[in-house]
Amino acid sequence: MRHILPSATHERFVIKASFHERQGSAPALLVDGATRVAGRMTDSEGEYFAFDVRGLAPDREYALRIVDAAGKAITSEWPLRTFPDPRSSPQRFRLACITCAGGRDEFITPVTSLNDPGSALNGPVPQFQPLRVKRRLLARALEFAPDALHSNGDHVYWDMRSFPSGLVQGMSPQAALIGPGYFDRRAAVKGTGNERILKNAFGPQIADLYGVQWRSTPVFFVGDDHDYTDNDEATAQQRTFPPDAFMRDIARTTQELYFPELFSGLGMPAAFVGEHGLAADFGVLRYGRLFEGWIYNAKGLMNNTRDPEQPDYNGNPGRKGHPESRLVPKAIEEWLIARTLKTPAAHYAHMPSSPVLWGAGKFAEWYPDVLGDDGRLTTDADKPFWPDGWNDQHDRLVTAASGRSDRVPLWIQGDLHASSLGLMTRTRDHDLSANPIVALCCGTPGTGSPGFPSAFRGVKAEPSRTVEAEEIVPAIEENGFSLVDFTPDEITISMFRWNHRSQPEAAIDDLQPFLVHRIPRRPLSLRVTVPRGQDTSSALERGLSVRVNTPRPATLRARLLLDRADARRFGLPRLFASGRATARRPGTTRLRLRLTDKAKLRSALAKRTPRVRLLRGRIRVTAIERSGRRITGFRRIRLKR
Repeated sequence: MRHILPSATHERFVIKASFHERQGSAPALLVDGATRVAGRMTDSEGEYFAFDVRGLAPDREYALRIVDAAGKAITSEWPLRTFPDPRSSPQRFRLACITCAGGRDEFITPVTSLNDPGSALNGPVPQFQPLRVKRRLLARALEFAPDALHSNGDHVYWDMRSFPSGLVQGMSPQAALIGPGYFDRRAAVKGTGNERILKNAFGPQIADLYGVQWRSTPVFFVGDDHDYTDNDEATAQQRTFPPDAFMRDIARTTQELYFPELFSGLGMPAAFVGEHGLAADFGVLRYGRLFEGWIYNAKGLMNNTRDPEQPDYNGNPGRKGHPESRLVPKAIEEWLIARTLKTPAAHYAHMPSSPVLWGAGKFAEWYPDVLGDDGRLTTDADKPFWPDGWNDQHDRLVTAASGRSDRVPLWIQGDLHASSLGLMTRTRDHDLSANPIVALCCGTPGTGSPGFPSAFRGVKAEPSRTVEAEEIVPAIEENGFSLVDFTPDEITISMFRWNHRSQPEAAIDDLQPFLVHRIPRRPLSLRVTVPRGQDTSSALERGLSVRVNTPRPATLRARLLLDRADARRFGLPRLFASGRATARRPGTTRLRLRLTDKAKLRSALAKRTPRVRLLRGRIRVTAIERSGRRITGFRRIRLKR
């Protein structure tokens, strides 16, 4: 076997695998020594196969083995576990996160900085960390026993049209030797000479990087610009994005061969779901009721109404006036916001391929910032062909997340070749300070000195000038990875770094987090509503009815306390009514409060002086969960005579 990369839900495995040699017939996957799942060939030559295992039990470990058509073992058995049932409440989930893991050892640059061709050095510089270093960093991450791995974009680097990166990557002399030859952009990828070039070019960047070491850890990959064989750039001569037909073909073929598609579900728009519930660009990572993550490609399906070459060009040459421009399609945006507002999971994360909070003056960012004459980002100058609709979409997503006060609004992201952590407290006119966005750039195992933004673009990743933020960890241009631990009570972010300039490779084997940042779960509140039409007469006859929305099953206790002034004036008990109920499942439960002293209310209503016209008070509802956690909600009430 050359590589095995699995993904999982609570009831399904999808596995991509490749062989060093062509297989005469399709192999099969043996599950627990009994169930046989036929492999589906994903290339045209019999080297790459996919296995789709369904109908599994949640939270159970299975023994897997790949066998040939005759049943002879090709691999030894290895374990793979399904995720917990979506209705269960696991106590822990650990997610390993990386970005920008691609790159070939053969790609070098003659200068330290592609942004400054005059920079001098002693000999050529590798653009990327050697494969052995990347594998060592991934091995260290694996030693922490993550439950899943999220690889956020740029799994391969083979730029072709971008300048100057195309000259030292996909159109370089080294690329011609590796191919052999160059991609033919006029031809399809699969079943042509392009397929063999793709395997030779990308195999070492993915198959040889992950190998079979991650066969027992579900992986979740999302694509970014370089996975389409170009950097996102915009000049008067060309815009490399949105991707053209060849770019979409090569990105999709890479996914078909090397890593599992994403899982759809939770009402994701059907237009973006492929065969058998799998999706190329958008998906869900769900771990019981503890965590729900939404993974989305923010470049592959973007649109730009400012670009005259695009079919939806609206004739406006300036950056403003482009409300229909989006980095993710409108339907996906609406789905993301809907899930953000209603997911019952204890924690959630947006996991886009384009990061929030920081930028580096790139074209396909959420933000309008460009590199100014002073070497810092600025919004005073125009970013060519950048439309303001991208920033508008950003604001809709982050304001919706910040507005849900009972959850930590977490973004796990990559792209910027950096490790960074920050809190976004404002975006333009939107105040997020009551519940700031927590943004993590997870770190790269692959980038070499010329690939960091300070060398390639002349500036490190910085917070956009359109946001206000607190940088807990400003962008660090070193190699590394992050672990994110989720428990019912908190999120813990552990960040790891390794400096190839000052540390030996052996130091990777003992890496410890340079930062451990804990975020307590936001205090939950109950939503309490009082149906209309209730008054003092109905309270005497039937009591008071309220509706309580709870996030989990709980015992409910409710009390109505009258305002002190009203209680004294009318001679009524301050504790006017109380009640109990059981919320057997998440959602809305009806609860009835009974008066504590009906006789006193009848007496007060019979008096002419002082005459009861209105009673005011506050209903307090406490939910006691099975774990002992208490959540409280309040509602003001006015009872007319």
